[in-house]
Amino acid sequence: MLRALGDFRHIQLQDALIASQKMPLLEIFISQFLVSVNHLIKRGLRSDYVRTEDNLFFMKGKLLTSQQLKHNLVNQHRFYVAYDEYRLDRPVNRLLHTALNKVLKLSQSQGNRELMQPFSEVPLSQSIRQDFAMVQRSRGMDHYQSPLS
Repeated sequence: MLRALGDFRHIQLQDALIASQKMPLLEIFISQFLVSVNHLIKRGLRSDYVRTEDNLFFMKGKLLTSQQLKHNLVNQHRFYVAYDEYRLDRPVNRLLHTALNKVLKLSQSQGNRELMQPFSEVPLSQSIRQDFAMVQRSRGMDHYQSPLS
């Protein structure tokens, strides 16, 4: 079956043929995905700046005057601000976290739970189609190609 896949580049036939004797085909795909996610984690997950608006006790970022007047006319000790926060919460990480969550539920092997740890700060994807549309293939994102595919 694996030979019939032809040019499907996401399965490494050497590893798959060795393990395929006793593994179902779904387990082979899952193990290849988990290996690619493991390589991604070793190279490091990319973070991005996320715009955040909040009503804080201290000034941080840009003061939003209209919101300040609306929310803090009485509470003058607070500041309604907008600021950028450098976080792992970006569309590609949400997609991989969601896929990893689903795959680990399907997998028969329980040894890959530690792959969830780096994604602990990343929420699950609420809209998979929208996150796929927002994925940007920019410089430095080449190592995301294999697990994302």
